[in-house]
Amino acid sequence: MNLVTTGDSLTRAAKNIRIELKHAFPGVTFSVKSKRFSMGDDITIHWTDGPTGKAVNHIVGKYEAGSFDGMVDLYTYAHSEFTNLYGDAKYIMTTRHYSDSAIQDAITEIAAKWDDNPVTWTADDFNMGRLYVRNPSRHCDDYQHLIYGVLGVRDFTQTVQAQAA
Repeated sequence: MNLVTTGDSLTRAAKNIRIELKHAFPGVTFSVKSKRFSMGDDITIHWTDGPTGKAVNHIVGKYEAGSFDGMVDLYTYAHSEFTNLYGDAKYIMTTRHYSDSAIQDAITEIAAKWDDNPVTWTADDFNMGRLYVRNPSRHCDDYQHLIYGVLGVRDFTQTVQAQAA
């Protein structure tokens, strides 16, 4: 894996993130976009199913230029040899989306565990937020949060790779 060392810092970081994600998760399609704005820049990364957010953040986090402390309203830069060579962005944001089939699988799993009635919920119900009002017991979250919990920890990388083949 050959990372890019030429060009401005933001462009290098975006290119290198694409390279690393493609290498780590072959077959998964990532959208990596960079943007400049007053007082900084950012890189946003989107994908559907595939690896968990934690796995992606583990790879892309090293390209962040520093961190923001909201308590004192201060961004602190943390330059390193890595970011000097391979680039950085002030903010790096990741968003994982879920396919309807992944959502439906999670709904089926949660319904089997928490509901005595046959499953009549759909991925559309989840996407429209209709499951926030259902509370399976007073000791746990509504169904919407339970489904998010299942989706958030599930790794769909092999499923995505199989579909791409």
